[in-house]
Amino acid sequence: FKKVAWSNMKRGDILCNSDLSHVVIYEGNNKIIHASNSSPYPKGGVKESPQYLTSGTCLRVKAFYNGSKNNKKQVAMV
Repeated sequence: FKKVAWSNMKRGDILCNSDLSHVVIYEGNNKIIHASNSSPYPKGGVKESPQYLTSGTCLRVKAFYNGSKNNKKQVAMV
């Protein structure tokens, strides 16, 4: 993982609020994908929402193919 400035967020970045109690994936266009446990399904669960976090940590993960025959993705630090 690499810390990234909030002003440089890109699609796929992981955002964590200040106390790390909520983690989301930045989808781009000021939208996030996250799990909401505040209500039972269908109101809760995984959903897309406007990006509402204003502080915390933004992390970038890089996925790559390792060249193996099964072509599985692996995650590396960038």
